[in-house]
Amino acid sequence: MYYTIVNQLVDRAVRANELLTKAAIPYQFVGGFAVFLRVRAVDEDAARTTRGIDIEVKQSDLAKVQQLDGIGNLLRAYSTDCPVTPEIIDGFCVAPITELLQQRLTRNRLKDMMYTRDMLNVGLITPEMEAALPSALRERLDFIKAHE
Repeated sequence: MYYTIVNQLVDRAVRANELLTKAAIPYQFVGGFAVFLRVRAVDEDAARTTRGIDIEVKQSDLAKVQQLDGIGNLLRAYSTDCPVTPEIIDGFCVAPITELLQQRLTRNRLKDMMYTRDMLNVGLITPEMEAALPSALRERLDFIKAHE
């Protein structure tokens, strides 16, 4: 069952990648799917599945994304005023690990704590990243580390 879910997620991500690339829209996967890709790249058995796929695009591109035929059922799109600066993981554009860490700690839901724990467990979060966090987020990370 796990591999069926993983294959379905990856298939949806491949399709979204094809649509966005063909439309020349810069994007990056964020959220649980991005964490899944990063953790899986280090330790496939430690990767936690997610229900959806989230992407981040420039605010100026959001309307273009919403007009892409077939994209709506594949993922949720979020816009940002910041430049999209992905890294390539397994052929996918994925948000930098520092951005993912800050997103998960900012959201601070139980599932975000679990994704943060996954990143910690496979060594994706470095002491330098921790030191660069604002104090409120560093406190949240310390809480997660203390409650395994």
